[in-house]
Amino acid sequence: MKVWNLIPLLIDETETIISRMPANTQIVFIDEERIRSRAADLLATNEEFLNASWSNAAHGAIAPIHDGSGTYMSWEELAREITEQKVATFTLPIW
Repeated sequence: MKVWNLIPLLIDETETIISRMPANTQIVFIDEERIRSRAADLLATNEEFLNASWSNAAHGAIAPIHDGSGTYMSWEELAREITEQKVATFTLPIW
């Protein structure tokens, strides 16, 4: 079974859930370091799958229909979005 994310192909621009939050929204990050690490892992895994898809396409398989851009945000992009939307954040460390 093949599953493709067609959203980037069907719309010109995506929006984040943060941009849809009402005024005075607050975000609480629990174990921020772990979130950062998982976000980086997710981006790396996404890149690996995209590279594997193109490698398979070079050997005769179907080429990816999307380049993977805009699918996930890096931690830095998320932080920028939070700042632009003026959303308050708090961090609770795990001890």
